[in-house]
Amino acid sequence: MNDDLLIKGLKERREQAFTTLLARFRPRVVNTCFGFVRNEQDAEEVAQDVFLEVYQSIDKFNGQVPIHVWLYRLSMQKSIDFIRTKTRKKRWSGFKNFFIDNENTWQLPTDSDASSNMEQKELSELLATVISRLPERQQKAFILSRNEGLSNAEIGTILNTSESAVESLITRANKRLRELLYNYYHNRS
Repeated sequence: MNDDLLIKGLKERREQAFTTLLARFRPRVVNTCFGFVRNEQDAEEVAQDVFLEVYQSIDKFNGQVPIHVWLYRLSMQKSIDFIRTKTRKKRWSGFKNFFIDNENTWQLPTDSDASSNMEQKELSELLATVISRLPERQQKAFILSRNEGLSNAEIGTILNTSESAVESLITRANKRLRELLYNYYHNRS
């Protein structure tokens, strides 16, 4: 089913069209979301929101961009919204716990791979934190380039900017990431 038939089927609310949409684009959407939220379960949750948005707003889709571009844009926006919401919840939870719950209980891992798993988790969290400190457009360009393997031209279409602007965004993102990582490791020693 080509994109035009897929969009027509989606607008007519045909089950086969939604099944095709999910089969064709779900892995890409989940991967894009994961690039932002850095957690598999959260990425799956955000991806569900993306496809729910498609279902709810397909009638507004005007076809000015290919459907995969629209899906990338929705994936990025829903991921960023998710992160913002989660950050607000964490702040409130921390505030609430500070005043209400002074009991801190920590469970230490007991298996032999605990240190390796902890190091991997710490590294993943560090990378997610550092990437999240990039300006939003640099973050989007970097994730689409590194996680999705998209070309600068494809990213330019998704971000609605020129190929040279994408190249500049990625270059600045790489430079900023090197600085942030250098500062992190330099301050640790």
